[in-house]
Amino acid sequence: MSNRFWLGLALPLFMVSTGALRAEEQRSTMPVVERAVHVCNACHGEGGNSKATVFPKLAGQSPIYLAEQLRAFRSQKRSDSSAQAYMWGISALLDDPTIDGIAAYYAAQPPAPGKAGNAALTAQGEKRMGEAVPRIVFGPTCDSVDRLPGEIPLPVDLAEGDFVVWQGMGSYSTVTNTRFNGFGELQMATVLSLKL
Repeated sequence: MSNRFWLGLALPLFMVSTGALRAEEQRSTMPVVERAVHVCNACHGEGGNSKATVFPKLAGQSPIYLAEQLRAFRSQKRSDSSAQAYMWGISALLDDPTIDGIAAYYAAQPPAPGKAGNAALTAQGEKRMGEAVPRIVFGPTCDSVDRLPGEIPLPVDLAEGDFVVWQGMGSYSTVTNTRFNGFGELQMATVLSLKL
C-alpha cells in the first residue's frame, strides 16, 4: 500500500482522537469547576447572586469580564484592598480551563433583581421610582478598573443628567477623580439630612 493511503487513513484517526481528548479534558475539568463554584458561592451567593454588598454579584456578567478579573487576581494585577488577601490566594489555585469554566457558569446564571439602596433624582429634584436593576457604575476615566465594585441597584428609569444620592460614600470613591476624557472636576455635596 502506498504512503498516501496510510496518510489518508491516519489523518482522520488523528483528528478523531484529538477531538476525543478535548472532550475528555472538558469532562475532567467539570468536577474541578463545580468544586470551585461551590467555594465562590460561599461569598458571592448561590448562583452568583450575592446578598452582601461587599461581594459583587457574578450572575449574568460577561464571561470574558469574569475570566479577565480572575486572571488579574491570579497575577496580582488587581489589588482592591477589600478582596486582595483572599482573592489573590484562591485564584492562585486556578488554571485557565477552570477560570474559563467558572466564568461560563456565572455568565449563564440569571441575575436576581436588586433593591435600590441609593436614591436617584431627576435634574428637577423628583425621585426616580423605577424598579431597581443591577448596574455597573464606571468612573470618569472609562478604565476597566475605575468602577465601583459589584453591581449597584439603581432605578431602571435613571437618565443622563440625573443625580444619585450615595449613602456612606467614602474617600476611596473619589480618589481617582480626573479630568481625563474631557470630564470636568467632580462636584459633590454633603447632605446631612434628606427625606426621600
